[in-house]
Amino acid sequence: MKILALFTVLPFAFLSFSDVPDEHPNMVAIDYVQDEGIVEGYSDGTYKPDNQINRAEFTKIIVEAWFELEDESTDPSDMDFTDLSDDWYVPYIRVAYEAGLIDGYDDGSFKPGDNINFVEAAKIIVNASGANVASTEIWYLPYVYELENKGSIPPTISSLDHLLTRGEMAELILRLREAITDYPSLTYDILEGSPLYLEYSEGLYEALLGNQPFALYFHADWCPTCVAIEEYLNDNLDSFSDGTIFLEVDYDEYLSLRQEYGIVTQYTFVILDSVGEVTDTLTTNNVAWVRETINQTLN
Repeated sequence: MKILALFTVLPFAFLSFSDVPDEHPNMVAIDYVQDEGIVEGYSDGTYKPDNQINRAEFTKIIVEAWFELEDESTDPSDMDFTDLSDDWYVPYIRVAYEAGLIDGYDDGSFKPGDNINFVEAAKIIVNASGANVASTEIWYLPYVYELENKGSIPPTISSLDHLLTRGEMAELILRLREAITDYPSLTYDILEGSPLYLEYSEGLYEALLGNQPFALYFHADWCPTCVAIEEYLNDNLDSFSDGTIFLEVDYDEYLSLRQEYGIVTQYTFVILDSVGEVTDTLTTNNVAWVRETINQTLN
């Protein structure tokens, strides 16, 4: 339904690349960047959506998405970076440098050939979009929070240092340029990796399902056992492995979800793996058993 709604707002041409099937999670975004003339793909008609993208390539595409290229000189001597050669990417890095999108590393390098990770990409693309963010002691926090607030973190991002793919890059561009806020999106807390106990929402469920392991905990406020388990989980989250996520599902409210997973009793845990398959269903107040089962799924 969400994809159809996007089609209504954004009339893409859909000139599809040969290696981007309809079921690819970034298909709509890839068609968008092609239709907008931001990305042309490769000479063989492919896009290579799952290939990682390096810092020079990412900078080039972000510049093409938000800026005009006026100086095509490939001489890098007018920039402070110590590791740039006379090459194709220099004009784009110059635009990004002059616009304040990039800073480089403490040693003066830019590392154009290194694959770009999520937080590095977040800084560049948030700056390109014109958002004003405050500086913090942890340099990447304001950029990740900005993407979180705009619902722009693709569900396929697995961690803060996740190496970005070409498909995920297209997803970031689409969501920010078109101000799309109703797609499933992750949060900083999830990417940071600490164990979490979160209230269920459809958007969060869709963002996690098929992308990383998590547990649905069917809870009812009127159930004393449920309440005791919830209190234990909140007080002892740090005893679970990093990456553990519990979604508290209101047992009475989400009947369709109960039916989908065959839940007939409160204080039931449904544990799902990274591809969305159920690895175990536990109706128990033995949280140690739940912890062991979740750890097996994570590992």
